[in-house]
Amino acid sequence: MDAKSLYPTTMVNGNIGYDSLFGRLYDASIIGPTINFIQQVYQKRAQNPAIIESGYISFKKAFASMVDDYLRDNSVNKAGDIKNFAPEYYASLFYRILIFRGNLENIFMPQTDEEYVLCKCCLYPLLEALTFISKKNLGYSSTICNYIFDNTRFKELYGQTVFYLFDNINSTRTRFLTLTYDQFIEYYATKFNLNPYGTLFYRHYDYKSFEVDNVLNGMSSRKIIKDQGLILEGVVELWHLLTQDEARVFYDTQGKIDEAMAKMIINKVGDKSDKVKEKQLKSLLQIDFSFKEAVDKQMSMSGKELTDILKRLINGVAEYKMAHQNGEKTSLNTGYGLYGMVNWDWSNSLVSNSITNGGKIMGLKLFQQISANVLRNERIYCGIN
Repeated sequence: MDAKSLYPTTMVNGNIGYDSLFGRLYDASIIGPTINFIQQVYQKRAQNPAIIESGYISFKKAFASMVDDYLRDNSVNKAGDIKNFAPEYYASLFYRILIFRGNLENIFMPQTDEEYVLCKCCLYPLLEALTFISKKNLGYSSTICNYIFDNTRFKELYGQTVFYLFDNINSTRTRFLTLTYDQFIEYYATKFNLNPYGTLFYRHYDYKSFEVDNVLNGMSSRKIIKDQGLILEGVVELWHLLTQDEARVFYDTQGKIDEAMAKMIINKVGDKSDKVKEKQLKSLLQIDFSFKEAVDKQMSMSGKELTDILKRLINGVAEYKMAHQNGEKTSLNTGYGLYGMVNWDWSNSLVSNSITNGGKIMGLKLFQQISANVLRNERIYCGIN
C-alpha cells in the first residue's frame, strides 16, 4: 500500500515500474449508475431502438450539468472550451458504445480491433472523466482506502457491492470486469501493490524495474552531486576571502585537492557549523580539479587574470553540478509521476499527483511513448493489425 509521498519507497519495495501497472479500480458509487444505464439500453434497444437516441441525449445533458458544476467549483484553464466541447466529446464516446452491434460483453472483454477501441478508447476515458468531475470524487479511491485503513469492517461495508475494474490496462488484453466481493478480494486486493487512488501494480519478479533502478541510482547520486554543487557555489560567492596563493590551489591541482588544502578552504568559505563543514569537506575532496590547460588557453586568448578565469571555471562546474542534480530530480519525479498517475486530468495532458510539473510532463510523455511502442509491437506479434 502506498501512502502519499512514499512513491520511491513503495516503488523500490514492490519493485514496480510503468510496465507493472496492471489495473484501475473505480468507486462503484460514481460510475455504477452509468454502467447500469448502458446495460439497460442494451437490454431494451432491440424492442425499442429509439432508446439509443434518448439515452444519448439524456447522458449528454447529465454530463453537461456535471461539467457546469465542476467548472463552477474549480479553477480550470480554458473553462469556456471545456464547457463547449467536453459534453459533446464524451457523449460521442457514450454513443459509440450504445450503437455497437455486438453484445456489451464484447466491449468489456474485447477480441477484435473494434471491440478493443470501444473498450480502451471509449469506455476507459469516459469512466475516467466521470470519476474526475463527479461531486463524489474525494481525490482518492474510497474503496481502496477503506480496504487498507478500515479492513475489519470492509466486508460489512462492501460485502454486497459490485466492483468495477479494468485489468491489464497497460496491455492489448485490457478487460473491464464486474466483480463480486469474493472475486475482488481473492484475485485483486490481495495480489497487487495498491495505491490510494485506485491503481493496482504487480511486482517484477524476474528483473529489476527500470524505474526502481533509476530511483536507486538517482537517490544515491543526487545528494552527493548537490552537496558538491553547493560547496562550489560557496567558494565562488566567497572567492574574495581567498588569498591569491589559496586560489591558485585550484590551478596547481591536477585531480583532487589534498585534505590539508581542502580544510584551509572550508575554514574560510564553509559553514559556521562544524557538522556542516565536515560534510562540505567531504564533498570538496571528491571533486576533480584539472583546470590548468583550460586556464592557460583562456589566459593566452583573453589576457585576463588567472584567478578571474579560475573563478569563472569553478562557477561553471558548480552550475553543471546543480543542473545535473536537477536532472536527477526530474528523472526521479518522472518515476513518482508514473506511480501516482491515477487521477488522469480529464481537461489537460498532465498527470495529477506528480511532485513537480517536470515530473508530470515527462512522466506522461514517457509513459505514452513506451506504452504506444509496447502495445503496437504486442498487437503485431499477436497478428492484430
